[in-house]
Amino acid sequence: MSRNDGNIVRLRALIELLDLSVTDISKIAGVSRPLISRILNEGIDGDGVWAELEKRLPELIIKRRKAFFEVEAVEIEQVEAVVEQLKKVA
Repeated sequence: MSRNDGNIVRLRALIELLDLSVTDISKIAGVSRPLISRILNEGIDGDGVWAELEKRLPELIIKRRKAFFEVEAVEIEQVEAVVEQLKKVA
């Protein structure tokens, strides 16, 4: 497996985990959508793309369409109680 193959696996994982589209990836990487599609489907060399995506990884995370971690909702009464306690301390 070449470095490019490993990077493609990583990119596919990010797309799946963060529910990103090829368009999202291409915009963040600053390249065309067809180029990202060719990298993913044909395994063409994406060296310049990898460097740009590495640099912009936080933007990929922000662009996600679904939460990465499952977080339980907090009852409003709990929030109000904490707020009241903080008011007493301040």
